[in-house]
Amino acid sequence: MPVQVTSEELYHMGFIKAHQVNGPLKRVAQKLIKAGYIKSYNARTRLFRLKQRENGDCVFLMENRLCSIYENRPSICRGFPFNGARPGYCPSQRTKQVQKVMQNSSLKNKSIHKKSKTKF
Repeated sequence: MPVQVTSEELYHMGFIKAHQVNGPLKRVAQKLIKAGYIKSYNARTRLFRLKQRENGDCVFLMENRLCSIYENRPSICRGFPFNGARPGYCPSQRTKQVQKVMQNSSLKNKSIHKKSKTKF
């Protein structure tokens, strides 16, 4: 799901300077797009859309599923998973649950397989 942020949040994230927050943002957007931090800027709403990876993950989400800018993350991320399209849903938690179920079923399959090899 795309994450939209304001210029104030970009300042908090450390990507722009204080004097840029209320100024013209088109050049700022161009630089941030070139740097690979944002995908687009809407001049009418003054909102920036953070760049995503091909799989839909935020560019700041590391392989271990932790945020690389956690201390400076935008407010939408600070409220996760209680805001958004599916309040209370956390894909990371879902992944952990699925992995646990898979691990448990794998262990059961191994014990069943061992029992079937037992000679009577």
